Amino acid sequence: MTKCKEKMEKTVAVLKEDLHSVRAGRANPQLLDRITVEYYGAPTPLKQLAGVSAPEPRLWWYHLLIQH
Repeated sequence: MTKCKEKMEKTVAVLKEDLHSVRAGRANPQLLDRITVEYYGAPTPLKQLAGVSAPEPRLWWYHLLIQH
C-alpha cells in the first residue's frame, strides 16, 4: 500500500510540473524551464543564465545574469 501511495504522489508531482508548461493565453515564464542552451560547451538551463518574467499578458522579459 505504501509503495502504491508513493507512486501516486510522484505521478501527481510530474503532472503538476507538466501542467505548468501549458499555455493558457498568457505569457508564462515557466514555459522556458526545460530550455537549455550551450554555454562554454555544456548544455545549461536557460533559467541559470537569465532571469525571465512576464510583466504583461503578452510580453516576456529576460535579463542575462552572465556578462562577458
